[in-house]
Amino acid sequence: MGRMAGDFDPQVRRRLIHEAVVRLLVREGIDAVSLRNVAREAGLALGSLRYIHPCRADLLIAVAEELYHRNVARAAALVDPSDPAGSARALAEMMLLMEERDRPQVDVYLALMTEARHEPRLRRVRDSYRDGVRRACERIVRALGPAPESSRPLTAGEAAEAARLHVMIDGLAVALHHRAHGSGTPEEAPEEAHEEVRHRCRAVLHAELDRIAALHGEWSAGEGQPASR
Repeated sequence: MGRMAGDFDPQVRRRLIHEAVVRLLVREGIDAVSLRNVAREAGLALGSLRYIHPCRADLLIAVAEELYHRNVARAAALVDPSDPAGSARALAEMMLLMEERDRPQVDVYLALMTEARHEPRLRRVRDSYRDGVRRACERIVRALGPAPESSRPLTAGEAAEAARLHVMIDGLAVALHHRAHGSGTPEEAPEEAHEEVRHRCRAVLHAELDRIAALHGEWSAGEGQPASR
């Protein structure tokens, strides 16, 4: 039997609800995320859930936004003004979502991509995710250059490298996600194999960052200097 709405303050209920959504989504997929199932998973009365999130779309949007803002905070914590290049590499690695705790975020994001085709309000959140990754890739490319704190616009070459990095990070994150889930559930994927994929993805990422840093050196030397966009 679910707890009554008055048993918890709204913040506690919201946390229980959001955690229940992530568990259901990871365990059973997006189709299992209904208000009734979430209320049951959270141990709350359906009316208590509806008080916080009146409909399924509101629920999915709230969970996605919470995960997004959590990642923004994680990224901000990685910034070290004394080591811009090191901070950039740490940020790029974080964006791959390689750790065990990050798997649910990829599930949520991929589910959001699917649901957004039918729910216009979810498109706004999906686009915020994409825009956040785009801006982070631009910061990374700038930080690997000789003037990481510069406020000038990105050059055309830098913008192209940021777009390329964005595509690479998205692709590597999805590859890691599929390996983590094996043929259907995380239990079917041997941890040793997943660790090997993590190692390879990390190596590919850092090779790309090394290439971008080398390009900055060529541009600074006047070899193929791109114009500002």
